[in-house]
Amino acid sequence: MKNDNFKFYQIYYHKLISMWFEIVLSLFAGCYVGATYSNKLRPFLEYCIPSLKRKRAETGMPAIYSVPHSCAEDTCGPMLLGGDMRSTPAQPQQSPFEKQVEEYEKEHNSRLVFVNHGRQKNSAYGIDFNFLGTNDTICKKDAQSILDILREIPDSTDIDLILHTTGGSMAAAEVMVKALLAHDGRVRVHIPYYAESAGTMLALTGHEIHIGKGGWLTQVDPQLGYFSAASLLEYTTDGERTWFSDLASLSKVGAQKAMDRASELMNYISARRDRDDQAKHLNQLLVQGLSNHDKPLTEDLLDGIPGLSFGVSDEIMKLYNAHCDRR
Repeated sequence: MKNDNFKFYQIYYHKLISMWFEIVLSLFAGCYVGATYSNKLRPFLEYCIPSLKRKRAETGMPAIYSVPHSCAEDTCGPMLLGGDMRSTPAQPQQSPFEKQVEEYEKEHNSRLVFVNHGRQKNSAYGIDFNFLGTNDTICKKDAQSILDILREIPDSTDIDLILHTTGGSMAAAEVMVKALLAHDGRVRVHIPYYAESAGTMLALTGHEIHIGKGGWLTQVDPQLGYFSAASLLEYTTDGERTWFSDLASLSKVGAQKAMDRASELMNYISARRDRDDQAKHLNQLLVQGLSNHDKPLTEDLLDGIPGLSFGVSDEIMKLYNAHCDRR
């Protein structure tokens, strides 16, 4: 009898452990599929759940955004000077958010631009289908959007850039950086929480850089796959020559080119923003990879950079949160 009970419990615990193992494995597999194919699965979810698509249509504001000013100076001039009002097409009614943005722009005589890769809301029936987050990072599409926005802003107009990003493509960031540096008006960058990696490069384009209390930047040392370029340069290939040492040598060549490119861009930003005396310090702090790539550079480590201060106004925080709500 005892042997039968022992076998019963042995089989029971074996099945219980197998069941939990399958559950954990399924969760990991689901997380991997969701993180990898979230954008590809969204059309299927929207087809199955129509209310999800409606929700996206109501709140799906892009990460790179500026309230469109459809009435340009050269087209509005005749109307303001007594032109035929009936010839002007009716403008769509503004949303409360657009009115909030335009009030800020009028008060500060500037144009407000958002580069906000904050979490998108994607839910229906109380279920958040974005529980894994999104993979929103700086990409070529963002660079194209910035170029389109800057083309519509007169050169003499100041820009208030609300920036919140984990970084992304260095090539796309370089295009965005040079576009902002080419703008004649002043650029004020407001960072509610953080601007990491390539986002730090964008932050440094500002004549004024305002970071929220407790916020941070990070290093901009280039990343090649799973390794930083700075770490690859420190790797030695002494000893017997193997296929791995050859691969490491080739990687070091690419790493050196990436580091040189990042350093040149940092020097270019410093020169355009009158930080020539800080160029060497910024290169050592941000480009040379003195610590891990994601190390938060907080107020104590960023002290002394011209134009940088800690503290973001309540107006900017309200605008940032309002944009996040529509994401």
